[in-house]
Amino acid sequence: MRGSVDLSIEARANVRADYIAACASHPLFNAWSQLTAESRDESLRPSWRLITRDFGNGHREAVVVKHVPDPIRDLDRAIARDLRHLPNGLDDEVSEEDRLANIKRAVRRAKKEVRLKCKAMGVNSLWTLTYRANVVDRERALAHLDAFRRRVVAVLGDWKYIAVAEKQERGAYHWHLATHALPVRIVQGGVKVKSWDVMRAIWRSVTGDLGGNFDEAKRSSRWSKHAKPIRGAANIASYIAGYVAKDMIDSPAGRKRFSSSKGVDLPKPNRLIFVGDTGFLELIERAYAAVGERITGTWFNDARGVFTVASDDTPEGRWAGS
Repeated sequence: MRGSVDLSIEARANVRADYIAACASHPLFNAWSQLTAESRDESLRPSWRLITRDFGNGHREAVVVKHVPDPIRDLDRAIARDLRHLPNGLDDEVSEEDRLANIKRAVRRAKKEVRLKCKAMGVNSLWTLTYRANVVDRERALAHLDAFRRRVVAVLGDWKYIAVAEKQERGAYHWHLATHALPVRIVQGGVKVKSWDVMRAIWRSVTGDLGGNFDEAKRSSRWSKHAKPIRGAANIASYIAGYVAKDMIDSPAGRKRFSSSKGVDLPKPNRLIFVGDTGFLELIERAYAAVGERITGTWFNDARGVFTVASDDTPEGRWAGS
């Protein structure tokens, strides 16, 4: 509970009673019951939303999502926001169902952020940083990643990346980084050397006695055992976003879920709202029209009423980094 420690049951009950009284006196408390039946029906009408993004680098995506209003919940949240300065005696009473729902929402937000940043960066390469030793301390692995980042920036300059952790069955962590493909050689000390050797040396200098290895993959046959090609920013984003979700479920709450370089600007979405007779299939057609012909993937969730389509029309060709 905010601002208090080890309150007695009686004190907690008093705090809760005061908070409930404050809710009851809020002007929105009886707002729903004061609406006419017609207004309630209108407030409960579902709508469809078409959200499109053009990342300005050849990548586009469109999302069709069904919005089902929950005005009573919205009113409750508005009251809670207005009274957030008050202790409520309820902060530690989160049900298991609510806790799991909160995790699911957080997972969706994190996966969405990873996806959008990957497309905005136009990533075309996947780096993997592993340990020889069994490193099970996540905070230690994060410190190693940060040290690696600083040293890579010193070598490459303006380096952009998104890094997510993967926890293996044995408990050991390693890192996947969505970024841009390395040149075959870079200049170090006036001498051209293989870029992969430089990155491997940097990682091993960070991990020390723990050992480690660096790998860069540009083709799906090295990222996955699946035969289906995984290429381009959209598919790299989908690949590493899966690890974001898994890490959020496996790790304690409040931990940093992924690491990314600063200065990645995301385009503002274009949002259209449809009500009335507009159907899902019509909006899917609009979504396809918004992204063009070079489709990289589609995704559909019937339970949530969500459809996503993405395209990649980068100047280098259909598949960047292939």
